[in-house]
Amino acid sequence: MKSNKAPLGASVIPAVIFRLTKWTVLPEDVEPGYSRAGYGFRESMSPTELMDSVRAWWLITPDDLASRGIEHVVASFQTETKAVYRIDDIFGREKDNRVAFKLTQLTTGKAFDDYYLYQGLKVTAKKGDQNEFVYWPLGK
Repeated sequence: MKSNKAPLGASVIPAVIFRLTKWTVLPEDVEPGYSRAGYGFRESMSPTELMDSVRAWWLITPDDLASRGIEHVVASFQTETKAVYRIDDIFGREKDNRVAFKLTQLTTGKAFDDYYLYQGLKVTAKKGDQNEFVYWPLGK
């Protein structure tokens, strides 16, 4: 279902939007004793697979999220929001300074309304920008 809402503005709740790629099978530990099957997006994936895909492993700093007031994660594939989550905890791994999140999926509330009900989200990267995520609103 597509909506005709205007582009996201600066009044939305701050979030980090992860631009998922096509599904890649890569079993990987997320937490001790818990692994995910891969990352990215594919049709018919379960809500747990989607959350596992977006929750780890990102080259992002908790201090950067805190300074931007970010407490939410958005999973996006192409131009469609797939899920909105609240960040419950952030933890890292020392070998490459990447972080993972403990998340709760949202189905109501302002963050959900700001992002999930907005279909057609286009996050434009600058030429040469290889980031798999963007902070929203931009410019902070």
